[in-house]
Formats: sequence, structure tokens, C-alpha cells
Amino acid sequence: MYPYVLKLTFGNTQARNDASNIQTQRQLYQSSMDNNDILQEFLRPSLAEFFGSLLFVLLSALLGFATVNSQLSTSIYEGAIVFVLMSMLARISGGHFNPAITISVLFCGQCRITLGICIVFMQLFGSFIGAMLMRTLILEAAYIDIFRGSIIDESDATLVNRIQAFLLEMLLSFLISSTYLFTSIDTKGNNGMFCSAAVSVARSLVSFIGYRPLGQCANIARSVATSAAASIFFFDAEPWRVLYIYFFANITGAVLASLAYWISRPQSSERISTDGCKDGTRK
Repeated sequence: MYPYVLKLTFGNTQARNDASNIQTQRQLYQSSMDNNDILQEFLRPSLAEFFGSLLFVLLSALLGFATVNSQLSTSIYEGAIVFVLMSMLARISGGHFNPAITISVLFCGQCRITLGICIVFMQLFGSFIGAMLMRTLILEAAYIDIFRGSIIDESDATLVNRIQAFLLEMLLSFLISSTYLFTSIDTKGNNGMFCSAAVSVARSLVSFIGYRPLGQCANIARSVATSAAASIFFFDAEPWRVLYIYFFANITGAVLASLAYWISRPQSSERISTDGCKDGTRK
């Protein structure tokens, strides 16, 4: 089976049209592809998601050095990191770097199941490596000072309980997933710059809202990676006790985003024109 995933394209109108024609005609020659081509189409998106997730976790963790209004600066620059990474790698894999986005794209029929599973695995693995590399770049004392795991902080425990944390995490995952879907699928990935900008703004908004009550939110790959880092370097098992909240909330948010897209999906112009011709013929 051809390992398809929706990819974003950047550039002028002619380049986007050419890319659209390539994606439309891809099914015509998939039967003639040899095993090496198919393997490459599995590896390239998966590796792109691996390196993108690695860099996102690593660079976003380094934002913890901010000392002035860390909530605002972290949220803004996380969006900037996402924009840079999508500009670099979205041509190869679609630029998800988030299992929730991959799951929502998969439910919308824009990614093969097997490739989607590979991408999610590489996102988890890349995030874990990024969290480990973070420790190699700075001293232990500094690492402890800037570390902010994907758990509900004890100091902010009065903000939300576990049910409220689940609902908030689900809402934020829904927001970032639906932003990607509504800006990429209808244009068949041709408006990559707008999609990247919209997802980056959504990432900044999500990070700002969830900073205090949730920590690093709306990305289960990063949640798992930072929980693993806490267990390895701090010998702290507390993050794993609430990780299920983020896990189920991210999946639920992705499924709801897919459902919202399908419900609000606009009727294609070809179908409208065909129906109009039929009505005219009947008259």
C-alpha cells in the first residue's frame, strides 16, 4: 500500500499547482513503484517527524532560561519554533510534530494507517531524545531550575482538578488539531505558509493558556518525554500518575477535531455545479 501523508507546499502559485497535480496523480503510478521507493516514502516522513519533534522539545525546553515574564515569552517563542520547523520539514511529512495532529489527519483520511503509526512512534522517540539532549547541554542545577514537566504543578494545584485538567487539555488539543485540519486539507496542502502561520499562532495561544494549570500541554509526545526525563534525572514518578489525563485528552481532542472538520466540510464546487446542471435539465 502506498505510504501517503498530506504534505504542505510553499512557493509561488505555479509551484503550488504543480505540487497539487503531483499529489493528485500519485495514485496513478503507485503500482509501478519498487520496494525502495515505498521504503523511502515511509522513512522520509518518519525521519522528518523524528528530527522535528526532537528539535521542538529541545528548543522549547531551553526557553526555560527566560527570567522576565516566562509565561509570555515561552508561549510566543514556542510558536516561533513551530513555524521554523514547519517551514523546514512540512514539505516532507506535513509538519505535525504532535501525535494529536497526526491522529486527526489520519481520521480525516489524509494519512495511511501504517505510516501514521510510524510517524507517531517517531514523534515519541524524537521527543524522548530531545529531552535527554537537554540534560547534556546544561548543568544539573540549571536543568532542575528550568525544568517544567507536563504535570500539574503543586503550586498551581488550586487552579484545576484532574477532571478540569482533562477538559482543558482536550480543548487545547482540539484547537491546535482543528487549526491544522482547516488550513491544510481543503487546499490539499498548497497553502503551506498560511497553515504554518496559523498553527504557530495556535501553538502560542495554547502554550500561554495552559502554562500555569497544565505545564507543557497539547502534545502527548512532549508530555511522555518530559515525564521520562523527570523519572531518570529526578527519580520522580509523580508525572506518570497523571500522564493518563494528557494521553486520553489528546486523543479525544484529535478525534473531536476530525469530527468537527467532517461536519463543517464544505461541499465541493464540482458537486454543486453538477447538481445545478441536473436541476436545470429537469426544468
